Amino acid sequence: MKKICSFLLFSIVLMSSFSAHAVLSEGVKKECEKLLDLAERKQMEWVYPYCGFNDNLIAWNEWAPYVTQHKYAKAMFYLCSQSTENDYSGIYCERSASLGYLPAQYVVAQGALNEGSLSLYERSLKKIIAAHDIKDKLELTTLEDKTVLKAYTDLGFFYLNQNQVVEAIQYLTVAADAGDVDAAHALATLYFWSANEQEQDLSVKYLWKAISLGCPAAEADFGLLLYLDQKKASPLDVKDIMFKRLQSCQLPTHIYQTVQNVNDCDCPEVLSWYQSQRTKPFIVVKIDDDLATLQDENGTQYDVRKADKVTDGFVVEDVRASAVIVRRVNERHVLLYRENQICVQLCQNPNVLIKEQLDNLSPYQLRFTQDECQNLAMSIEALNNPMEPFKGLPECQLQDWKTWGESALRGKRNKHLFLLANYDRSNYIPSFVANAAISAVYDNPKAKQLTILRLAQAIKMKPTDALSRQKHEEAYCKLATLYLNAFEEAPEANKALSVAAAGAALGYPRSLNMLGVLYAAGLGVVADQDRAKTLFLKADEMSDAPYLEARQNYQLIIQGGDLSHLSYGQCTPLTSSNADRKEILNSY
Repeated sequence: MKKICSFLLFSIVLMSSFSAHAVLSEGVKKECEKLLDLAERKQMEWVYPYCGFNDNLIAWNEWAPYVTQHKYAKAMFYLCSQSTENDYSGIYCERSASLGYLPAQYVVAQGALNEGSLSLYERSLKKIIAAHDIKDKLELTTLEDKTVLKAYTDLGFFYLNQNQVVEAIQYLTVAADAGDVDAAHALATLYFWSANEQEQDLSVKYLWKAISLGCPAAEADFGLLLYLDQKKASPLDVKDIMFKRLQSCQLPTHIYQTVQNVNDCDCPEVLSWYQSQRTKPFIVVKIDDDLATLQDENGTQYDVRKADKVTDGFVVEDVRASAVIVRRVNERHVLLYRENQICVQLCQNPNVLIKEQLDNLSPYQLRFTQDECQNLAMSIEALNNPMEPFKGLPECQLQDWKTWGESALRGKRNKHLFLLANYDRSNYIPSFVANAAISAVYDNPKAKQLTILRLAQAIKMKPTDALSRQKHEEAYCKLATLYLNAFEEAPEANKALSVAAAGAALGYPRSLNMLGVLYAAGLGVVADQDRAKTLFLKADEMSDAPYLEARQNYQLIIQGGDLSHLSYGQCTPLTSSNADRKEILNSY
């Protein structure tokens, strides 16, 4: 990679070198300049491909000098991540990182790790977490959120590699609870082999969460644990294999082949040889010409040749094709070599799979048996969003009431009951909101009161995961809207004001917009245009995506428009796409 001393000099070179190669029309360029500015503050990743960042010529000729001049950290990172083959890519990552953009800082941290600077790597990950901690954030929607989640996982593995297990578990737990599958898989392994019974119980939770989220290594681990439970594998062998793949859900590419089994061994002869050698100070592991490998009773191995000293005063007298002779004073031992020592382990425990066999078994994959499906059903409660696809949902028919209804009721599994559409028995915010949607279909006063009751129950609860967080905000929005649209009496406007104010206090964008409308229109409160404008801007600020209704409400007031055109906005999640481009450009 080319390096230059001054980033400023580099920018000047770019601007002068590429000025003759503009390929965007003036109209598109003006649009994109405004969009790029907005994309620095909002989640609008579609802006970059729309403006040509995926085209190397446009990206580096047109936009590299521009984003450098304006210090657009997100745009710089997009350049460096999409054009890694470019000689200046690394410089843009570093510059983006220096401006505080967390994904770029993560790339720089990885660079420190690759260069062996472990202390810098550790400090960099901690800096990322400190800048934007997600510990109390239920819903991770932005790239910054996901970067911090990865930093938690990586820092956990870093401490694990430093044998700082307590610290490792602290970071991995935050990551696993937030939905990181690698962290969940790692915790499952660590907790299973813990001496603490409570931690062993946690192992079950994280193992099946990892499996549900699609972790092949967790499935393979489950297969090993079945062998262990059946006493078909030794604990030490299973533990060794599980710890080797602890830090990744991906299984290594492997050519699985048949391994020797006990039927291939002459067990009487093998066991006789073992008995003759077990009293000897060493066992011969391998002989290669004049080099032999000896192993003592503690498992320590020694590579030796003739005349070499071993341990405990032993000296190698001779290395032969089929034996090694060792001597200590008047004590002399002939150590017979058996080339295929796998048979020793096979013959000693014919019903137990040895490590070589376990290593060469095809990874276990779920068969969706009754027990496996039951575990998958229980794992639903650990998911952050049970409406997203997960393993076992179709295979075990987990949305079939006849199969799972009674089990979910007995276990009081609220998320599973929600998926089973038994909203009345599910103490879960999304269930109350779903029930409200059912009663809202009926246009009569009794149904409207029932809808209000169900939404009121939803907002009284505390969100516990990503889906309940989404539905909690939706409940505030729908309840305030219902008070305004379903009833014309003034007291209902007061109730709408109270609900909107409560949602606004939680930072919910749609509640902030609603409250702004109430202040602008003087519904349930004395009209206050300045207050309304502040609330509209706050609603947009708190939204990850551009909040067009709030911006349009703001523009309506400052332009002295007809207040009857104020918009409560939709109670659906706020997103942005290329289709909104013209409205966005007009609203900002």
